Amino acid sequence: MIRKKVSDWSPKITEAFFIVVPLLLVANLSIFFLQLNGTERTLKEWNQIVRPADGGNLPAGMVKKLRQSRLVSVGSILFLTVLGVGLVLAVYLVWRQSQRQQNLASRSLLDLQEKMNAVLHSAPLILWAMDNTGACTMAQGLGIEFLGDSRSLLGRNLFDELADFPVILGAIRSALSGQTCKGEYAFEDRWYETTMIPMYSRTGVKGMVGISVDITDRKNRELEVELANQAKSRFLANMSHEIRTPLGLILGFIDLLAVPDLEGSEREKYMSKIRLNAEALAALVNDILDLSKVEAGRLDVDWAEVGVQTLLNDLKESFETKAVSKGLAFSVETKGELPKGIRTDPTLLRQILVNLLGNAVKFTERGAVRLVIESHPCEQKSFRDITFQVIDTGVGIMGDHRENLFDPFRQGDPSTARRYGGTGLGLALSHRLAELIGGDLQLISTVLGGGSVFQLNLHAEISESFVDDPVSLAKEREEGLTRSVRLAGLRVLMVEDSVDNQVLVSTLLKRNGAEVSFAGDGKEGVEKASVGDWDLVLMDIQMPGMDGFEATRQLRERGFTRPILALTAHALREERDKAIRHGFDDYLTKPVDRNELISKIESYGHGPGHRLEPDIRQEPPETRDFPRP
Repeated sequence: MIRKKVSDWSPKITEAFFIVVPLLLVANLSIFFLQLNGTERTLKEWNQIVRPADGGNLPAGMVKKLRQSRLVSVGSILFLTVLGVGLVLAVYLVWRQSQRQQNLASRSLLDLQEKMNAVLHSAPLILWAMDNTGACTMAQGLGIEFLGDSRSLLGRNLFDELADFPVILGAIRSALSGQTCKGEYAFEDRWYETTMIPMYSRTGVKGMVGISVDITDRKNRELEVELANQAKSRFLANMSHEIRTPLGLILGFIDLLAVPDLEGSEREKYMSKIRLNAEALAALVNDILDLSKVEAGRLDVDWAEVGVQTLLNDLKESFETKAVSKGLAFSVETKGELPKGIRTDPTLLRQILVNLLGNAVKFTERGAVRLVIESHPCEQKSFRDITFQVIDTGVGIMGDHRENLFDPFRQGDPSTARRYGGTGLGLALSHRLAELIGGDLQLISTVLGGGSVFQLNLHAEISESFVDDPVSLAKEREEGLTRSVRLAGLRVLMVEDSVDNQVLVSTLLKRNGAEVSFAGDGKEGVEKASVGDWDLVLMDIQMPGMDGFEATRQLRERGFTRPILALTAHALREERDKAIRHGFDDYLTKPVDRNELISKIESYGHGPGHRLEPDIRQEPPETRDFPRP
């Protein structure tokens, strides 16, 4: 408080003392010399007046008093002089302190100004002000460049400049009325978070100052998230429809099968409908799982040799009937000499082509669907560039929907889902699968109402010595349903809590000659497996009480060396690897592939089989060494 008062009064004190004190010193010195001369003259005058004729002196007492008066005058003058000099020194010290504080304040102000300039010139920030008339009195900051006008805003009337932005003008008028306003405002193609603060004078509000921060990037991200959420919401709505439709048909046809007087032909027709819808439902679930695994980088590529002609025959057999039923022509055409076999992932390649052909048939009302395959030589003699073109005369794709064509959860047009069904996963999944097998999927051309051309480019290793297997997938599907003795003499213990799964799997195994017994949970499975003479154990993983992992661990600790195969609905690779690390010999997934199920049981039941190993790319948890069969 004292220092502040000194700082406030020091300029006035300094000015007064530097004027008054020198005057006092001059006056004191003048008085001193005047008094000195006056005393000497007084002595001389007295000597002339009262001195005797014989030259006698003044009385000693008078002389003494005159000299004392002289000393008092000299002393007072010296005191005043010392006092004046002291005051001058004091004022000088006060002045020096004041100058030091002013310099410090100036440096602080300069430092603050430099920091403000650094912020204003390095961040998308605008600091602006205006008076009551609307005239801009200040405009600084890097963000001014984003306004699209390089001219200075100073002096311009902001009411006129912002006439097309009534929301901003409303906030400005509120600030000029004395309210502090804060909000997010759109200006042309950018967004600003702005705070408007009124400025006061003695008579009231004299203007306002605004601080605007460019938040365009943040708003764009929020918009992207919102659009993504909308797309996912539409996807979930479509997914619900796609799941409930085949599920409802399956339940409905099952009810029809329960009719007592149902004829054999009708029964076969209903069974066919149930199977087709069940396969569609399983394919939908597989697409979702595959896409999630691709997005997470967890889908593995199983490289193997595949016969090109067999693949084409299977595709033709699968889609020709569907196309003809819609009145469409369907053809598979080859250009040039195709290799007998190529090395790729047969499942993923077939899945891509099935998705493309399925879309072509679905979105084509009249005309034709063609699959054109062409082989081109390349620099590497053991490789060929193979193109698969799917050409249709369907509805085509709108121009503004082509950019999102390979994005998951999106369809070209929201009305597409209502008219044709589907979830929008097929093309997105196919595009990613093509990259996994070293290929590329492209939209070559499309005409609205005139059809589209999709092309899969594949750089594949060829195998001219490959012996093509003429057995089609249709025949393979029927193998597991025919009676055989492939599993004759095998005793299988199935540890499964679902009675329906027990009935389904045991029926398939018994039709192929196996003997099947059951355990309803992991604990019962451990007890039965420990005391029985089993050739193989089928073990579910997710069960109430003791799960399959714990049951298998206890069996291996007890010295059980027979094969244990996991049979579970978990289809992710990490679950597979976890099962193998916990002592399982192999891993089968639900829905049950009957051919794979019978082949695995035949392999492990009649011989040593081949025990799977976990993926070495993942760090396995701490496990014990279990004895192997």
